[in-house]
Amino acid sequence: MMTSFIMQIIAFIKSNVKYNNLFGSGEFGYSGYVKIVSMWQETKEGLYRAFEFKDFKEAFAFMEQVAHLAEEMHHHPRWTNEYNKLEIWLSTHEANGAITDKDRELAKQIDEIKE
Repeated sequence: MMTSFIMQIIAFIKSNVKYNNLFGSGEFGYSGYVKIVSMWQETKEGLYRAFEFKDFKEAFAFMEQVAHLAEEMHHHPRWTNEYNKLEIWLSTHEANGAITDKDRELAKQIDEIKE
């Protein structure tokens, strides 16, 4: 019984790791694919999502787009980047680090960038 449950979890994870085209090629500076490592998750540190890109250049181009969006919204993420991997955490400082609608809206707009 437990083995079946674990196999279902593994199948779910495998089916949710996809490659999505990022704007084809052109003006945004990246032309490859992003590997969706996880969907947004609520954690103690905020809304969390991990991405994996073809290379550093594509990861950085995506981060640049998120940076412009965050600046427009006056809502800045906590993130880490190592080569082609990017992790983002969203929380609202004014709400003592809680997840608010402001975080959910930024997450939605980040998703729109990656699509």
